[in-house]
Amino acid sequence: PTATKKKAEAHSPGLRRQQVDPRLNVPLIIPSSPDCEDSKFSRSRSVESSLGKKGRRKVAKVNLLARIRSVGIEQRWWIDHKEIQFGTSLNPKLGAFSKVYEATWRSLRIAVKTVKHKPSRDNMEQLVEEIRLWSTVRHPNVVTFLGASYKEAMGLMLLLEGMPGGTLRGFLQRESHKIKSLARWKIAFDITRAMAFIHSSSPPIVHGDLKPDNILFTAHGQAKVADFGMSKFLDDRDSKGQIRLKDARYLSPETIRNLHCSLESDVYAFGMILADIFQRPTSRSTSPAPKKTNDTIIKETLSGLQPDLSSVKSPHALTLIKLCTCTDPRERRRFTEISDAIELKLSKGPNKCILL
Repeated sequence: PTATKKKAEAHSPGLRRQQVDPRLNVPLIIPSSPDCEDSKFSRSRSVESSLGKKGRRKVAKVNLLARIRSVGIEQRWWIDHKEIQFGTSLNPKLGAFSKVYEATWRSLRIAVKTVKHKPSRDNMEQLVEEIRLWSTVRHPNVVTFLGASYKEAMGLMLLLEGMPGGTLRGFLQRESHKIKSLARWKIAFDITRAMAFIHSSSPPIVHGDLKPDNILFTAHGQAKVADFGMSKFLDDRDSKGQIRLKDARYLSPETIRNLHCSLESDVYAFGMILADIFQRPTSRSTSPAPKKTNDTIIKETLSGLQPDLSSVKSPHALTLIKLCTCTDPRERRRFTEISDAIELKLSKGPNKCILL
């Protein structure tokens, strides 16, 4: 019987074997090679059509997981969840839509990103899209995507390079009075290098959620861009291009109006991040100005009011910020130009003017 089974498989180039999903008791048909009609897991349509609406949702969810697992195995970044040790010192860091945990994988300190709420097809699809983008980017100033995994209790997981230095927002809150001008420009340069790289991809990648919370530091103070959850390829016509209005300060006027992100809106976001980097209170005893709500920022932006840059003390930074936050997106500078200008400034000294 075994020999007969193997012989039958040999004469069926599209199928290698069937497995039964233990949660749904539905057979998964596994392609024998990437050259099959679809090199991903597929499911018998006759079985799927016999299920109710809830059952079909479960089938779709498992199919989605199976497809990303298939691609991960083929590209060698799918990781068995048993290799990940969370330990007793687990430190969850909560975000709007995701949780990021500290963990260990093969003696390497890493970060594990999961969806914040109960895993569903929609939020799994968002993570799958993030994997699709992040796995294509390799740059010293982009947080490294290490792989993906799945665990029933946590859902689909992204394994990322550990960044023990924390976020740019936290760093500025703790160290704002101590940071030298040259160090501020170095942080800005790290960000522009990453953004110039992803914007120069073919096709270009729009980050879509650039803000201080998504700029992370290594133990040695190198800044890296993270979180491609809202990113998309510029020519991806199927992308919904949805945005989050949670951090309206970093959204360009056209993004707020059209709910659509672009290469130019990424530049605008960087300009506002640069304003944060070079924002200095007059003294340590001075209380910061009340923080504006998202609704207030959105109303001011839609009314044509320019962002308040009065707290930016560096004239060179102020010049660059204005070039990045022009109301007309076509007048904003490209990241390649910005990165080259900052690199020249770093090589000549902190008093060197920004030439763009």
